[in-house]
Amino acid sequence: MTGPDPYHHESGALVNLLFNTTHAVLTAEEIILADGIWCDVVPRPAGISDFLCGLAIEIRRSDLETTSSRLKEAGLVFEIFSAEPF
Repeated sequence: MTGPDPYHHESGALVNLLFNTTHAVLTAEEIILADGIWCDVVPRPAGISDFLCGLAIEIRRSDLETTSSRLKEAGLVFEIFSAEPF
C-alpha cells in the first residue's frame, strides 16, 4: 500500500481508476500522493477489458472528485470502476 494513510478507508467506499498503460498508472499515483491523498496500486479488477493496463489505482470514493479533476488537469485519461453503485 502507498500513501499517507493506508489503513483509513470506509468498508465498501473504494473505487478503482483504470488506465491504458503502466506509465499512466505510475504518473497518476505520483500526482495523487503529491496531493496527500491515500491510494493503492492494485491489480485491475476481474472482468475489465484486457485492453486496459493490468494495474489500477484504488482510492477512497470521497476523494474521487478531487482526484479526477487533478488527473484530468494533468492530461491523464482514465476510467472509473466501482463494484458498488454510485
